[in-house]
Amino acid sequence: MKLAQFEFNNRKFTLAERVYPEPITEKWKSRAGEYEIVNINGDFPDNIGKAELKEEDGFLEVVFTSPFVNDIEITIPLKPVSDTEVYRSDYGADGARLLG
Repeated sequence: MKLAQFEFNNRKFTLAERVYPEPITEKWKSRAGEYEIVNINGDFPDNIGKAELKEEDGFLEVVFTSPFVNDIEITIPLKPVSDTEVYRSDYGADGARLLG
């Protein structure tokens, strides 16, 4: 179920899509906290700066403030696939995007 999308740098971003909680290992739970983003690539503006990894309501999430959408807070649900890798949950297996 896609509810809304926007485009940035010639890429479409989905604002809302139905996702379900995934099992979260203790290794990922132990990584919760604030992080500084230092290796920005062309997918994001270079002034995001900080992100928070957290567990909420059974979801592993990364949260950051979006400088290109009126400084709103963006939450992205994550799907752990190992103790060192996660995918964005809103991408299916056919379009999964490795984050960690």
